[in-house]
Amino acid sequence: MFDQTHNSKVKNEKIMRWRLDLACYKFDVIYRPGKDNASADALSRISAVVHSETSLSDLHSMLCHLGVTRMYHWGPLPSASRNRYLLTIVDAEFSRFPFAIPCPDISATTVISCLQSIFSLFGLPDYIHSDRGASFMSADLKIFLNSQGIASSRTTAYNPQGNGQVERYNGIIWKTIQLALKTKQMQIERWEERLPTALHSIRSLLCTATNVTPHERLFSHSRMSSNGRSLPDWLTKPGPVLMRNPVRENKYQLR
Repeated sequence: MFDQTHNSKVKNEKIMRWRLDLACYKFDVIYRPGKDNASADALSRISAVVHSETSLSDLHSMLCHLGVTRMYHWGPLPSASRNRYLLTIVDAEFSRFPFAIPCPDISATTVISCLQSIFSLFGLPDYIHSDRGASFMSADLKIFLNSQGIASSRTTAYNPQGNGQVERYNGIIWKTIQLALKTKQMQIERWEERLPTALHSIRSLLCTATNVTPHERLFSHSRMSSNGRSLPDWLTKPGPVLMRNPVRENKYQLR
């Protein structure tokens, strides 16, 4: 680095300044361990006790998103009814449990009505985060949330990543609706009829990272399927049957 023959390939500006300052001297560079170089940065070597008993859960409660609910208005969608918009709400703190409510418009009055129906069933959240839609920025919604003791925030302008969780759920919900419509060979305008089936599938989807579904995380019990089970033809016929079972009936069953 300080080769006096100037053959060094180091081009750092700070080192180059040192080389210029030391060029008129003859010297040897000798390594000195940090413990012997106490005067270099004394402040960083003060043996003070910097230890905190605060646990990670306490930090999460104080600094992170406690009881956060995210919401987003999506539409207009082709519809056979007057409901051409979809209000998507996600419990972002713990369960990732989604709600999707068909709406005729995106007014603040409609949003307040939808929130009241959810609050009556599940209680009040601590915090609501949304994008900068006109209905979410309205004074009526702010007054309603303040009256319920609910804090709120909005994303920055032109930054959909700030509400990325519910943005992602919009795509998941719509793709699931399309699959449900295709299964029944129904037109896209009848999406509202297949919305409950799509939500049931998403809420029952097992997360392999946590080994629980959104329904189990929210309600602490497994979700009963509305589709039931049917016996395959090979089971009603006599004779041995050898087959591999790649699908588990429940998450606790070993393959």
